[in-house]
Amino acid sequence: MTKKSYPAVFMRGGGASGLFYLADDLPTDAAELDKILISAIGSPDRYGVQLDGLGKGTTSSSKSVIVSKSKSKDYDIEYLFAQISVENPSVDWTRSCGNLASAAALFAVEEGLVDDVKNDKAKFRMHQVNRDELIEATVDLNEGLVRLAFYKSKMKEHMRVNFDPTIKVSVEGIGKIDVSVIDATNLVAFVRARDLDTKIDGIVDFLELKDKAEKIRVAVAKALNIQGGTTNPRILLVEAPRDFRDRSNRIVAKNQVDIIVFALSTHEIHAGLPMTAVMAASVAAGIEGTIVEKESSWKDQTKPIRVGHPSGVDGARPISLSDNETAVEIVLDARRLMSGLVHVNV
Repeated sequence: MTKKSYPAVFMRGGGASGLFYLADDLPTDAAELDKILISAIGSPDRYGVQLDGLGKGTTSSSKSVIVSKSKSKDYDIEYLFAQISVENPSVDWTRSCGNLASAAALFAVEEGLVDDVKNDKAKFRMHQVNRDELIEATVDLNEGLVRLAFYKSKMKEHMRVNFDPTIKVSVEGIGKIDVSVIDATNLVAFVRARDLDTKIDGIVDFLELKDKAEKIRVAVAKALNIQGGTTNPRILLVEAPRDFRDRSNRIVAKNQVDIIVFALSTHEIHAGLPMTAVMAASVAAGIEGTIVEKESSWKDQTKPIRVGHPSGVDGARPISLSDNETAVEIVLDARRLMSGLVHVNV
């Protein structure tokens, strides 16, 4: 085993955190790179605490981002997102993270990768390489706020994955249930929470719920004829607006939300909701016939949809740019937590 050290920055963006690297500071060999990221974050850890690294034992904090100046004239910055498994020595390079997109933008500015910064403000274009997305970022260094607009060429053509807005799938041990599949930000499948006999603030047998969700994921992947993975597509559970208690035991009132969405993490119901899931919900809410559209009370589409989740409420707003292009806007805060060297065993 070899001990090595690499420059890194620990950052929070929205409801997620992770290690950030400059691409020039890391090797280009894929296998070696995976080993570095896995060791730095503290995986694998079957106890789910990542005590031997900088992760926190949750999917929201087991992440890394690699940033560089873009060589393309179409972008200013490009970055790769790595979702690192908590329990297994593996890295998923196929996904995106909306929360850490905000931190990637702030990191790029603070590291001097963005040329045009005036009055502590910058506006530039980022290439999210994993999903081949254009993200227009506006960073305000004084307020620590980042406004992001996510663009995906011909997004509307991909949102339904060539299926009707809601399809029925046969799931082992559950029967036939409605599922709405959306390919916006990440590939997700929306399912009514009541179809799994659960709710956002209910007492549940998590292992049983996780098993049901996995069976649905497998059934959907089979129906779509795609190569599935542990989060491909990701299962998101949906409820119509109602009063519910968040994780801090506060009441979130029915009139404060337009839809309720929650996800499953490694060992429990996700503490918050990935921002990519919030954005996917905003897109789904605008498509007639999806589960989200049917359960939602969202009427004024000039305003962000308010998505209730276990940690409160987040918003996102889809914008139709033309007949075949859509953007999704969000505003998040981000900040640098630590700079230095991360020491790894590879």
